Amino acid sequence: MELLKFFRDMESGWTVKNDKPHYGHKEHTSVDINHGFVLATTTTPASHHDSPYLAYYTAASCHTKQTINKVYADKGYYGEPNRTFLHLNRIEDGMVRKDMTTAKLTVHEEERNKKVSKRHYIVEQYFGVSNVHDGAFRTRFTTIAKNIWDAMYRQLAFNLFRGSKIIIENNTGTHINQLSGVPGYQNRDKIPHNNQFYGAKCPKKKNFSDF
Repeated sequence: MELLKFFRDMESGWTVKNDKPHYGHKEHTSVDINHGFVLATTTTPASHHDSPYLAYYTAASCHTKQTINKVYADKGYYGEPNRTFLHLNRIEDGMVRKDMTTAKLTVHEEERNKKVSKRHYIVEQYFGVSNVHDGAFRTRFTTIAKNIWDAMYRQLAFNLFRGSKIIIENNTGTHINQLSGVPGYQNRDKIPHNNQFYGAKCPKKKNFSDF
């Protein structure tokens, strides 16, 4: 008689992105919108909602005495608790608005969303580079603790890469786009102060359970 063994990874979960289910972990990251440096990160089961983590990485992004003036975030983080948190800490709200059960978006809110979303490419660059060059679209480990350490080392390397390109640009006057296949930042003079950041998340699939 053959015994069947069942196993479930208790630190992973399911989520749906673009109408496609994914099983694994989710990486939440805050990025400086001035130079694109990664400021803070955490990893959760993919089934966890985004909104509870905005306060965490807002606080975790304060590496100096300089205060954060504004937080940008996509609509997954929008909600009354996060709006209250930003208001109480005197941080400007840059979250993308979304339709609520009791009210639809106004024309003004839709226009505001378009302006806020223009910042989103900055954080997507980090995820794009990590996915292409580091295989970050799949987790390397089954436990959250190990994946957090993996993400921290990956982000350290990313920040060193970004910093070296900025130093070269400042010293030579050559734009970052001309030095790397990785897209650089256009119109950087129009990007706000470096005490603002954009938060986003990236569902990460595990092994070959993507279906």
